[in-house]
Amino acid sequence: MRQESYENIVNPQLVFVRVQGNGGSQITTFTIEVRLAFEPDTTTPTPLVIGDFDDDGFEVFDLTDIIPQFTNDPFVLDITYYETLQDAETASNPIATPENYTNVTNPQTIYVRFQNAPQEECVTIVPFDIFADPNLSVQEETLPMVKIYPNPANSVMTVENIDLDATIIIYDTLGRTVRSFINDQTNLYTIDVEALTKGMYFMSIDNRQPIQFIKN
Repeated sequence: MRQESYENIVNPQLVFVRVQGNGGSQITTFTIEVRLAFEPDTTTPTPLVIGDFDDDGFEVFDLTDIIPQFTNDPFVLDITYYETLQDAETASNPIATPENYTNVTNPQTIYVRFQNAPQEECVTIVPFDIFADPNLSVQEETLPMVKIYPNPANSVMTVENIDLDATIIIYDTLGRTVRSFINDQTNLYTIDVEALTKGMYFMSIDNRQPIQFIKN
């Protein structure tokens, strides 16, 4: 093993060190942990969108729902959320309850700060948007549960438990209609989603509660 240019095989990784004195009379062994600094995926995340059930522009969001879009790294020690970039940069005024946050504007930009505490130099700040969409605020109905699969989907999705002639509408995260269909099959309907851009969508069927799905 080349000690001067060793490439780790997992992160973090334990390395076993053997130190031997002159003549071989004294031998000491110990371990060190090698860990690369955390760096989340900073590509533009899909906004967090929920229905605006009161049609007033304000809803309660769980901001932590955004984290899987950035990382599944179990070694991130500190994740905090802020309403302004300045607060995020100075780690001031973090949002106290990100799991139960009511937006103050609609849409609104939130800043998430990742830090490998206590190493202050390992800090990344990424913005993402939240949006309370009145187009998604439909009431619950006591009807057979609609199922869609596979989810996520690559090319074709199946919709189960829908009525003949039901209207199927697919919205993007901004509430815009991207596809619409009329069911002409009994109980099951197959939808070609291959042409959709990768990301998150919502499917509304005869004004039932929209169903979220992911296009890979």
